Amino acid sequence: MQRAHHRGLCSSAARHLVSVAVAFACALSTGLTASALEPTPDTVVPATSEAAELAGRWQHLEAVTEGFRGLLPRDETWEETGLRETIAGTVAEKKYFGRSDGRTFSIGLHDLPDLGRFFAPTWLVLKTAKKNVLRTDAGREISYERRRFGDYPGALLTFAPTRESDDWRLMEVQLVLVGQRLYVLKASDPGDGADRVDADRFFESFEVID
Repeated sequence: MQRAHHRGLCSSAARHLVSVAVAFACALSTGLTASALEPTPDTVVPATSEAAELAGRWQHLEAVTEGFRGLLPRDETWEETGLRETIAGTVAEKKYFGRSDGRTFSIGLHDLPDLGRFFAPTWLVLKTAKKNVLRTDAGREISYERRRFGDYPGALLTFAPTRESDDWRLMEVQLVLVGQRLYVLKASDPGDGADRVDADRFFESFEVID
């Protein structure tokens, strides 16, 4: 009788943990979609020691509070921030954008709720983030692969647009999960035969600041 009671308690606890994880997945599905973001002051730091070509077209982004550094095109840059209440708690969002030669680059970060991140496994967070990106950009998945970026788990995603009005033909995405913070890096390809130099430069420049 005591064993049966103990098994019943364990089963109840397991069901509770699963329900929390599922609730967190649902929260990510809605909470990571920024809809009414407000611009914030520019925090881009100009490059000073790169080669002339690099310094002329790219600039360093040193986001210490957000825990990363990287490169963005110099031509046109802007930021967006927002807070979203979800089932698992508040998701803080911030995105940095840059545009050059018909390509758009962005680095987005999402501070995930303590409770949800504790119960949701890494694969679920990444898979939910993938679904959210595809839904937000109205994309059709081409490939998805789990990958580690140094010490951090993540994934690579490529997708094509489903809207004829979009001015790009392919989007490359890197998802990097650092504790409770999810970074989403995007680089669009206009499909005009441009080489991969800019995309590679953008992705390779990303670095987590401990």
